[in-house]
Amino acid sequence: MQDDTIQITYTFQFPEGKQETFVVNLDPLTVEVKEPFPEDLPEWTRLEFNKCAHCPLNSDTHPYCPLSARISGIVDRFAEIISYEEMVVQVVTPERTVSKATTAQQGLSALMGLVMATSGCPITALFKPMAAFHLPFANSDETTYRAASMYLLAQYYLNREVGKVDMSMRGLEAFYRSIEVLNEHMATRVREATARDAAINALVELDFFAKNFTFGMEDRLEELKYMFQPYMDRFEHHDIE
Repeated sequence: MQDDTIQITYTFQFPEGKQETFVVNLDPLTVEVKEPFPEDLPEWTRLEFNKCAHCPLNSDTHPYCPLSARISGIVDRFAEIISYEEMVVQVVTPERTVSKATTAQQGLSALMGLVMATSGCPITALFKPMAAFHLPFANSDETTYRAASMYLLAQYYLNREVGKVDMSMRGLEAFYRSIEVLNEHMATRVREATARDAAINALVELDFFAKNFTFGMEDRLEELKYMFQPYMDRFEHHDIE
């Protein structure tokens, strides 16, 4: 890793020996992909092609959807891959190397989640803190913990800057609802570009968590409460002011 780049590399190792490698170079200050968009982008990446209903961008200044443009190469290289094809996915980040025997769908879901957050899309930009500390193959509890922690740390900064906080976490729930809308539009775009279902089902997997999170956010957070009992105990004994 260079000082001016956060580099994350995904390598997909197929059973027959084929290998696909994707290198994501992030600007450490903006937490966005550093490289310019690929040349000769396909029509399905244009902003007005099934544009998200809540997209704030204008085609005069953004002819291409930044998220679509960033994932177009991934979708193209996996256009002939079925979602349940087994493989080994290795992820190298500046801090660690993670390797997992998994499916194309799950491997692509992890990669696409990273790229979507860092694509320059104003809707997914709220995921940038999680992308900066990327944790591939996180399970649902880990992702819930990371998302809630990210949101509450944002409230800490908001309180310092503007004196307003959302301790109810309703804003996080609303954010995930907006991600559901985005995922639906993106799935329609990707169906135009791929013959098989790996990339589409990778989006479906991301959307599955978003729907589960918004449907039962309080229940999911309640399931993690037991880990924080030491904080409750200390508060009861007035050790925390």
